Amino acid sequence: MEQKDHFVGIELIEEEFKKILDAKTGSPGSPFALTSAASKEVGAGINTGIQAHYNHAAMFDSMSHFFSRDNVGLPGVSLFFKVAAQVERNDAYLMADFLTKRGQHPVVGATHSPPRDFNFDSCSAVLGCFIKALAIAKVEYQKVSDLYKIATQAGDVHAVDFLCNTVRAVSYKMNQGAHYIAHLKIVEDNKLAMKEFDRRLPFEIEDLAMAAGLESTLPSRLMMGSVMRAQMQQTKAFDFGKDAAESMRARAAFNQIV
Repeated sequence: MEQKDHFVGIELIEEEFKKILDAKTGSPGSPFALTSAASKEVGAGINTGIQAHYNHAAMFDSMSHFFSRDNVGLPGVSLFFKVAAQVERNDAYLMADFLTKRGQHPVVGATHSPPRDFNFDSCSAVLGCFIKALAIAKVEYQKVSDLYKIATQAGDVHAVDFLCNTVRAVSYKMNQGAHYIAHLKIVEDNKLAMKEFDRRLPFEIEDLAMAAGLESTLPSRLMMGSVMRAQMQQTKAFDFGKDAAESMRARAAFNQIV
């Protein structure tokens, strides 16, 4: 009996060895890390998700620009959607990085042109935009859940693990959006309460803003990811009191020093 008969899976190893040896450096058609376990259908679905995140980012950028206008005057809401846009781009980077690491190829297509004005017949611009953001998150949740089922059926364990984290992150976006919408529905007709909401919003998202900004400047292998980013924000996400007051006092003390 030959020695290699005692080596379990030696034929498969030799087959993979030949594939890697024949692969050409710089050739997109012959990646080194691609295996038969990586579902092509899942890869195509993640590429669709990448494109969706870029479209969402463009939409949130446009919302941010709208609320920063001098005749709209809601800088806190503008900052929220600016950060939300960067989070969407970071999520697209994470998906692209996931595909690259397993030998598949990210595809970036043309981005849809979003509207410049956000006026709604049945509600204010602020409430309407937050509702649209929640609607985007809910559709994303459904798409990721559908892709998770495909990955499970295909036995793509790597994708299943990645999509589990993605589902949790999208669930957090939905929870956050529902919280803000509930508050906005209560104060929508009160201009003073709306301005107070706008004033306090930056304090609620400062952890998320720092995480998103840091994440966008680091190499992809160091990216924190949606779940850790969400966990960083949870300590301040729904607190309109103590943390905001402490942040304000700290900022005031710093301004006096400088």
